[in-house]
Amino acid sequence: MSMDDSDEIQFASSLEVDSRFLRVSWLIEAVGRSEAWVSDESVLRHFTLYPEEEEAIIQRVQRTYGVTLRPPDFELYLWQLVDELERRPRAQPR
Repeated sequence: MSMDDSDEIQFASSLEVDSRFLRVSWLIEAVGRSEAWVSDESVLRHFTLYPEEEEAIIQRVQRTYGVTLRPPDFELYLWQLVDELERRPRAQPR
């Protein structure tokens, strides 16, 4: 975003997130956040500050979705991640 051309604040697009609002909201809750500002450019890595937080998120997603996150998943846009989680085979109950 360049502020040279105008003084307007430009917001990131949220078209993809908006079309998956409920699924992205469920993912945000699954990773332990009650609320968050999310755009089409938001990734799971934005919700972690420390490596321990990544492990906690991996465990929460495993419990909620029955799938295991991989390191590259933390770099997917959230709207892509919710689509990907739905495509992955679920863990079988023991």
